[in-house]
Amino acid sequence: MSLTLSPRSRQARATTAATALLPLVLCAAASAAAPQQAAKPKPGTAPKPGAASAQKPAATPKPSANPTIPAAAPPVKLPANVVAQVNGQNITTDQLLATLQAFAGRPLLQSLIQAAAVEQEAKKLGVTVTQAEVAAEIKKQKEAAVEANKMNTGTMTPWSQIAAREGVSDGYIEWNLRTSLLARKTFAKYIEKNVPTLDNQINLAHILIPTVDLTPPPPGTTPKTPTPEEEKARDEQALKKINEIREEIESGKISFEDAAKKYSADRTQDSQGQEVGSAANGGVLGYAPQGAYDPAFEMAGWKLEKPGDITKTPIRSRFGYHLIKLVQRGKDAPAAEKAAYKQQQIDQQMQQLQQNPQILGQYINSLVQQAKVNYNLSPQIAPVSASTGATKPAASKPAASKPAAKKPAKP
Repeated sequence: MSLTLSPRSRQARATTAATALLPLVLCAAASAAAPQQAAKPKPGTAPKPGAASAQKPAATPKPSANPTIPAAAPPVKLPANVVAQVNGQNITTDQLLATLQAFAGRPLLQSLIQAAAVEQEAKKLGVTVTQAEVAAEIKKQKEAAVEANKMNTGTMTPWSQIAAREGVSDGYIEWNLRTSLLARKTFAKYIEKNVPTLDNQINLAHILIPTVDLTPPPPGTTPKTPTPEEEKARDEQALKKINEIREEIESGKISFEDAAKKYSADRTQDSQGQEVGSAANGGVLGYAPQGAYDPAFEMAGWKLEKPGDITKTPIRSRFGYHLIKLVQRGKDAPAAEKAAYKQQQIDQQMQQLQQNPQILGQYINSLVQQAKVNYNLSPQIAPVSASTGATKPAASKPAASKPAAKKPAKP
């Protein structure tokens, strides 16, 4: 079913949009306040000649020079057993609870299950959230929601009015943001414990003389297949060249690093035209675990014993002939280098989380999937008193009365 929303309804829908993890109203509002970058067109989607140009987005209303806070509308006093009123029609607590019971707690139940999974994992990892952190986050998100509303409407509206309009209680906000903070801190701890370390990695350098064309052919063209004679001739030339380079290095005429910069074919250019690849870096490839390279190349590299060792003979891979040098084994790297590498990995993954919040939702969903969740499809929910609003205890069956003990007959 499709509904056409009014401008105010669209604004409310945007304000209350759920994130990948939890329905964080304020977080969604804060993200709406941030300027969005235009989406980059996909390859092959350029407009055709004569096509109509894209419409310009509607101008955002400008706020007045001296925005003032309008007087708050008097709150509507509703009976204790009414949770909302729509055009004079009451929605009662009994309806709310009956619906919650009929739905077996969904969808609120799913948020509670996610929160429980987060709390359990946080406890396991020793992660906590303080009340001061929650209070600071609440303040920040309320201010962001007020600013987002100001940008959308051009008027300064206090948070109390926004909350009343959207039906957002302080209890809901605090629970939501506490869970969100705990989830983010737990995810950061998870990353810290699981990022790759240098212990099982190796840093190699190489010089490559290719036996194949490393540059891909232009789009739409078919590369020419060399004849067996051409392949043999190229292989012999590459082997001769790599041996000449090896002799230069062994004789001290040139260093391995300078030879890589001068001769190695492992070089490409980035989008700015800067040369990248190992050749520009003296042949250094950087740390990598086992399984990252061509099998023949990797086997020869991991056999080298100490930093500075170079393969005694050229190594043949599917790309050509290599001279390989051991720069450093990760397990032997200085402690400062290990710590810097680990922090770099953590920073990269946390940056990815900021760019794509769905990563956090995927992490939380994985915790729920690993948990053992049992459902009760017919839960009992206590009704609410219409007069006091207090929860009534569920009626219990009266205990069966025991028959009175018979008195012993008098003698």
